[in-house]
Amino acid sequence: MRARRLDVREDLARVRVPTLVVHSRIDAVVPFKDGLELASGIRGARFVALDDANHLLMDGEPGWIRLTAELSSFLREIELV
Repeated sequence: MRARRLDVREDLARVRVPTLVVHSRIDAVVPFKDGLELASGIRGARFVALDDANHLLMDGEPGWIRLTAELSSFLREIELV
């Protein structure tokens, strides 16, 4: 099955909410450069690179542990805004 590719680059500048983009460095499904491009197109977005090869992270993996820590931190920060 082939996934449909969506091009949202033109819409990114309209995003006006706090944004966290998390991407695995060796993601076999979505290239790392796409995650970087997504984050760079959203003003003020925070980008977190995970040293992981999985597209979907599993509980207990190093990438999962980092993801949950970054997400918790991000959510605490935006509550203060």
